[in-house]
Amino acid sequence: MITERFSRLFSRLLTRWVHYQDAPRDPARVTELAAARSDLDEIRTEIAIERTLISTAPRVHEDPSRVAISDADLLRLRVSAIGVDGNS
Repeated sequence: MITERFSRLFSRLLTRWVHYQDAPRDPARVTELAAARSDLDEIRTEIAIERTLISTAPRVHEDPSRVAISDADLLRLRVSAIGVDGNS
């Protein structure tokens, strides 16, 4: 399960990745590229920590009576309830 925090961190990761990719690869502006890379690495570390927290969190057991059912499954149930001859 993805947490709201992970989702926010992932959005930040995408933003910082784009910033890093767009940073000029010019020797005169190497500090800008280094700062963008540092920001990217920082958010990667935060995501790794959150991913570990998610994977080690206790699992919540779902109520089997609340399982989602697809439209195709509902149709099969209706057809099987009616029967082949069209009578219920």
